[in-house]
Amino acid sequence: MSKVKDGNYIVIQSFMVKDLKLKGNELLIYAAIYGFSQTENQAFTGSLQYLADWTNSTKQGVIKNLKSLVEKGFITKDEQYINGVKFCEYRTTEFNGVLNKVEHPIKQSLTPPIKQSLPNNIVNDKQAKKKDINNEQLEKEFNTLWKAYPRKQGKANAFKAYEKARKNGVEFQTVLDGVYLYAAYLKRNKVEDRFIKQGSTWFNQQCWNDEYKSGSAPIERDEELDAIF
Repeated sequence: MSKVKDGNYIVIQSFMVKDLKLKGNELLIYAAIYGFSQTENQAFTGSLQYLADWTNSTKQGVIKNLKSLVEKGFITKDEQYINGVKFCEYRTTEFNGVLNKVEHPIKQSLTPPIKQSLPNNIVNDKQAKKKDINNEQLEKEFNTLWKAYPRKQGKANAFKAYEKARKNGVEFQTVLDGVYLYAAYLKRNKVEDRFIKQGSTWFNQQCWNDEYKSGSAPIERDEELDAIF
């Protein structure tokens, strides 16, 4: 039996197609998660089958699309373990002034107890470039970065530098890609540990903007970070 009930719907906004360049099932999945993300402290916590029903696809297909959206930086994934069982939450990230919450959300019940709001808040003011990110989100993002960074020294100073950068408009995915590229560069050139930049130095110098020459060495990504479910 389908988990999509009569009266349920997904709102697809123009920026999803024109700016994010999404299409097909990725567009539908993003739109579904976006709707859940509009109310503060809400996220998509539904099942793979729910998204599979919406997209008329398989769970494997949904996992592939979710992973792609995470890698593109369009959504974030949080994991929680309750009594040994892993639960995943997905939220959309801010994009070009599109906020992740609205001041007066209109809610419609989907699969109880999850609520969906109807997003329509697009901010064109220059101030929208500066991120209004809560500390909890910043800490989760930074923990992901710190886990991937090869030399874990100066964590407190590194976090302060990352917090400042995020609030000045730097995207999480930009920094994450920089960490992976730096790690691949170190491996490719067999750099000794003593010559690897401390975490505080790398973040303070905003080294995610550095150019790391491409090569054949693969970027080592933590399997836990890459796992979708």
